[in-house]
Amino acid sequence: MVVDGSPDSLSALESCLACEQDFETVGLALSGCDALERVRSLRPDLILLNLQMPDMNGLEAAMHIRRKSPSTRVLILTDRLRPEPDLRRACEHSGATGPITKSQPREELLSEIRLLLAARS
Repeated sequence: MVVDGSPDSLSALESCLACEQDFETVGLALSGCDALERVRSLRPDLILLNLQMPDMNGLEAAMHIRRKSPSTRVLILTDRLRPEPDLRRACEHSGATGPITKSQPREELLSEIRLLLAARS
């Protein structure tokens, strides 16, 4: 599942995943609240969750998602070029992994996703 408040970013992330045969995007959401409503019915293995969204930030959304669906992994995405150590600690505290910078090469993002999904097994 992909969650991003920007329709352009949402579309770009979806397109990136669609090119990979080992991934299936089961849902899209433009806000944390929308993601929370969908997580129980969609039961995604992983959620790519943007840090900045209109209704709640990604860290808040990650905490709620992990409570509703403990088996769902959450990867926080950010526009920040160099995420601060405090943000990394905040991701861990929320039950999420990351942050991953959206501007990283596509292969790095895909590699991180594969690592998270493999760790789930």
